[in-house]
Amino acid sequence: MIFLLSGKMGNVLFYTVRQDKESLFGKRDLYRANSTAFGGREMLDKVMGSDNRFHRFMGNLFYMTIVNILWIVCCLPVFTFGASTTAMYAAAFKIIRGKEGKITEEFFTAFRRNFRQALPITVIMLFTAALLATGIVSLRGMEEPNSILYGVLIFLIVAAIAVFCYVYPLLAVFDNTTPVIFNNAWRLALTNLPVTIMCVILNAFLPLLVYTFPGAFAYVIGPWILFGFALAHLIDVIYLYKIFKKYIPEDEKETEMDEEEKSEE
Repeated sequence: MIFLLSGKMGNVLFYTVRQDKESLFGKRDLYRANSTAFGGREMLDKVMGSDNRFHRFMGNLFYMTIVNILWIVCCLPVFTFGASTTAMYAAAFKIIRGKEGKITEEFFTAFRRNFRQALPITVIMLFTAALLATGIVSLRGMEEPNSILYGVLIFLIVAAIAVFCYVYPLLAVFDNTTPVIFNNAWRLALTNLPVTIMCVILNAFLPLLVYTFPGAFAYVIGPWILFGFALAHLIDVIYLYKIFKKYIPEDEKETEMDEEEKSEE
């Protein structure tokens, strides 16, 4: 399925949604189930009350914590960072729609499906990070650092983080070539600046904290690994879902609304 994305930039880009990725937003769910590996949303809703927004958010945070643990474990080999992050976003998009199914199965299905394309993207990301980090270290080692060059490097770091905040979510949802994904990522980053700034802050919080206050690392790393990443990714996905939903074809939106009405009945 191919459809168009047009933004404030005045350009038109092509998106392709692969059949196995349609379930993230509508039409049909490949993994729809009434239970999960941890008892199911039905059980959680009965205990916590599905009509309460706070309870729903906490339920989503619970599922995201599980996904977060899977993400951290699968990121350990480093070269699997891209596939793991894409799988995390794929699972997260379904969690916020209440259609998470079997979380572990969904995560590893997305991991295997996107591994080949995510690998070169990971290489690009690591190369960019190494290049920028080298520049920062070199400048800090100078007796009189060039403030203009330092500012340019900071800008490039923020821009790189902003682009990658969209790259992996786009890979999780849309089926495109790597150049098109990067092209779409920077355009979405520019046309959704408030969300982009929020995503950059959430994703850069821990590295920035450690860089600014090295002594805080020992106190923050434990809670952040357990809940910090999960909360940051959950907030990311809530807003990214609203952005991506604009570009879903109307027929899929109508189908999704019909399914939600039937579930309410």
